[in-house]
Amino acid sequence: MESIIQDGRDLAKMELFGLANDNVKYADGVMDQLRALRHEVEMFFSDRHSTLQMVSTVVLNEENMRRKKDKLPALNKAMQKTYLMKWKAANEVWLNTVFGMADGPQLRFLSGVLVATLCKPFF
Repeated sequence: MESIIQDGRDLAKMELFGLANDNVKYADGVMDQLRALRHEVEMFFSDRHSTLQMVSTVVLNEENMRRKKDKLPALNKAMQKTYLMKWKAANEVWLNTVFGMADGPQLRFLSGVLVATLCKPFF
């Protein structure tokens, strides 16, 4: 049952937002077009380490939500560290495929975009 719900959620997210790997390819073009319209645009990037920290936060949050739903106690700091170590070991191939190797070429990950639109005077 959990798998069906997860698959449905993933499919809905893909239908609504597309694939992140494809969408990020358009970031520079979108920024150039917005700047051509005289809007201020700034893109923020993070490195592998920072991005993995954000992923770890999401993984822990989801585990604690699952535990709350199952009426289990929340993970304490030591349990969180152990849980993350096990999760990262179980997902090592995927993590290295998506985020690159720690000792390999360092990739950049788009982590945010700030847009300040140009306000035209009304007079």
